[in-house]
Amino acid sequence: IFFWMTKMERAPINSRPWRLVVFSLVVVLCLTPAGAADEDDEEEALICEKGGRGMLFPLFPGESNWPKGLRSILYLLGLLWTFLGVGIIADIFMGSIEVITSKETITQTKTGAVVPVKIWNATVANLTLMALGSSAPEILLNVIEIISNNYFAGDLGPSTIVGSAAFNLLIIIAVCVAAVVPVGERKIEGTDVYMCTAFFSVFAYVWLVVILKVTSPDVVTVPEALITFAFFPLLVALAFSLDNGYISFPGMPKASKSHITQIGTSHFHPYEIEKYLQELEATHGSLTPEKREEMMIAALSSKVKPSRAQYRMMATKNLSGQKKLAVPKPSANGASGVGSDKATGLEMSAIKSDGEVNPTVVNFKASAYSVLENAGKIVVTVVRSSGAGSLQVDYATEGVTANAGEDFTETEGVLTFGPGETEKTVEVEIIDDDEPEEDEMFLVKLSNPRPAPAKIGSEGMTIVTIIDDDEPGLLGFKDEETHATVQESDGHAHIFVSRFKGSTGTVSVDYTTVNISALGGSQEALDNPDSKTPPFDFVATTGTLSFKPEEMRHEIMVPVVDRKSYDKADTFKVLLSNVKGPNEKAQLAEYHQCVVTIVQNGDTKNVIDKVAQVLNINADKYSVGTSSWKEQFKNACTIGDDVGLDGLEDGEEPPPPTCVDYLLHFLSLPWKLLFATTPPTEYGGGWVCFCVALVYIGGVTAMIADLANLFGCTVGLENEITAITLVALGTSLPDTFASKAAAVNDDNADASVGNVTGSNSVNVFLGLGLPWSIAALYWQVNGVSDEWIERYGGSDDDGALFPDFDRTRDSFPGFVVPAGSLGFSVICFTLCALVALATLSVRRSVYGCELGGPVGPAYATAAFLIGLWFLYVTLSVLQIKNLINTGPL
Repeated sequence: IFFWMTKMERAPINSRPWRLVVFSLVVVLCLTPAGAADEDDEEEALICEKGGRGMLFPLFPGESNWPKGLRSILYLLGLLWTFLGVGIIADIFMGSIEVITSKETITQTKTGAVVPVKIWNATVANLTLMALGSSAPEILLNVIEIISNNYFAGDLGPSTIVGSAAFNLLIIIAVCVAAVVPVGERKIEGTDVYMCTAFFSVFAYVWLVVILKVTSPDVVTVPEALITFAFFPLLVALAFSLDNGYISFPGMPKASKSHITQIGTSHFHPYEIEKYLQELEATHGSLTPEKREEMMIAALSSKVKPSRAQYRMMATKNLSGQKKLAVPKPSANGASGVGSDKATGLEMSAIKSDGEVNPTVVNFKASAYSVLENAGKIVVTVVRSSGAGSLQVDYATEGVTANAGEDFTETEGVLTFGPGETEKTVEVEIIDDDEPEEDEMFLVKLSNPRPAPAKIGSEGMTIVTIIDDDEPGLLGFKDEETHATVQESDGHAHIFVSRFKGSTGTVSVDYTTVNISALGGSQEALDNPDSKTPPFDFVATTGTLSFKPEEMRHEIMVPVVDRKSYDKADTFKVLLSNVKGPNEKAQLAEYHQCVVTIVQNGDTKNVIDKVAQVLNINADKYSVGTSSWKEQFKNACTIGDDVGLDGLEDGEEPPPPTCVDYLLHFLSLPWKLLFATTPPTEYGGGWVCFCVALVYIGGVTAMIADLANLFGCTVGLENEITAITLVALGTSLPDTFASKAAAVNDDNADASVGNVTGSNSVNVFLGLGLPWSIAALYWQVNGVSDEWIERYGGSDDDGALFPDFDRTRDSFPGFVVPAGSLGFSVICFTLCALVALATLSVRRSVYGCELGGPVGPAYATAAFLIGLWFLYVTLSVLQIKNLINTGPL
């Protein structure tokens, strides 16, 4: 398994590793004894016997008469195929969660800045919706199994939870430890939240032992079930408090809040980057603006990275031959952070410390353009860094929210730079219509620069916004212009008011300045230095802006007083109000106030704006949402041709699809076409897709339950063994590749290690707490039944849990969960989990990291963790087969 995880991700289908897997599978099937299916005709027929039925399978009436060897192979192949299906729909589910958790709202900071911030805290999102998306198959398996089993406990669901936890903690961490070795080392940065989830990831299973073995053996009471479920919000609340520094562990400092928190496709705002610029200047002293811009982009490139959902979606797309998401490729030493001169991002690859001439870099002159719908065309400019020699580069348009043929003419071609030429233009035709509509965007991309060593730079893609001109429009500030910085020596603060979603008719808006920490004064006092007016920072300004037809942008100039301050950061804001236009559709935009910060002399604003612009262009590449069914069906039919989990260097061309990509694509095509019917994430803010995808997951999970039972029945494997091995592996495989990619590409181990401990906790509290609460309440309300007595109240000789139970004499226990093999499996895993977490703790103390580090110890750790998993599986299987005596356990 470990070899396959680390080496076979891109192995050809006819290679030795694949042949070894197929051969091993055949050997296992041939050596597995056939189950005794017809020992007692009076007992209820098993699912693989004549008359046996599951929720959906068997499909054919005479299926039980087929040869068992053939059936076992068919059931196994069907099970593997459903694993692929549940992975695909789980990723659509994760995509809806990504859209939901990426929503922003407007808030005011302590300085008075009105800025957009995430609605969802990253920790809360990871432990709630993200964990639900990652573990939805295991959680729904328990719910479906209990409800379909007349509210009796099943064997498959709980064992899958425990088996999946063991696989996650032992195998996935082993893969991550070894995978990081070639790129350096990774350590956990959010230690407070990690310690919380690590504690609960062990406590959850200790709690299972307590309720199944100690407080009420073989019974889960209503209070126990509800308490199990209540641990879920308790975990979320504690993790949230630790993450925000409200509480801390004894002896540990409180966590500091970070403006830049990655939940989904996060955008950088100017106010978020100021502290990084301060750190850079403190470390390197005086730098030219160009050098500061380059180093800032390099240092912050590692912060623009995929979220947990995007990593998992990338993993499943690799397994299904689907079109893949873009993932950044880090440097060999990982992200160096602010204050390092090493190349870590896309731009720094062109910086040479020894004076060597850089290769020619091709970029768009601007990273964003806008054009009126009735303009007829848009002309974008392409520049190269050197005019030496000749150069060619390909260009092509690509729709985002604008559609080729409807909003613009699809354009592609080749630009040829002659010797000495550094600029070329690309012209794209804009198609006008009379329908009022939202502003729409499309991309123009550069690729394939030649000859070598020419390369595409960070602005190898530009966004063109087509502005609808059929409405008077909205007046306000752009998102990135809600906070402006001006130096005292500049003389004026320049605030730009924009017109959105239309340009018809004349529209006006009033503006005024309001003091925050900066003091406003009069122009008369500024012109008369001898006046006794108290010192002020800017001239209080009011006025009216008038936008004529097709005018999209106007400037407000507020005089600033140069007080020769040594250190200054005082603020005031500009408010817009009273919009007047040809009709009532002329209104204020969402952002209608801008906070202006007056600082000491410097060029901070220009550097910050440029860095934010470049980083936001790069962040847009990782979008996972969909806007139409047409887009979804197109993606479903597209074979993977983009970058994979290992990423690409800047300007590097993606490899063509392999034979494995084609094979996996056609195997998964029925699933992809079926699930393309899920509503796009754009509808209802992602919630419609969320609900429909959850229903689909439930249906596929029901198929997995039946096929797992059928396979185990035909080959003579108990459901518990099938659950802790095959089902656990199948449902956890996408998470394995996602964690491996996160470990390699991120600059820390939070996403790869922390998410494992969080998911393992949530699996118990939500995956068992919810269905057990439902079942416990059901039996509490309905009381004992004849079927319950038949299952658990037989004679002592038959091994009944409650022998000779009499409903008139004995107290009804309620919801029965036989501890048996489940309790022993939980105890084994708990011990292995303690050892595994202790191993990670020792690695951090000795090597300074949880993942990677020295080659020998890293591979030894991986081998040790894999050995623990085999030990857990072996002991569990021996106990299930009654080959070892567990005594009181």
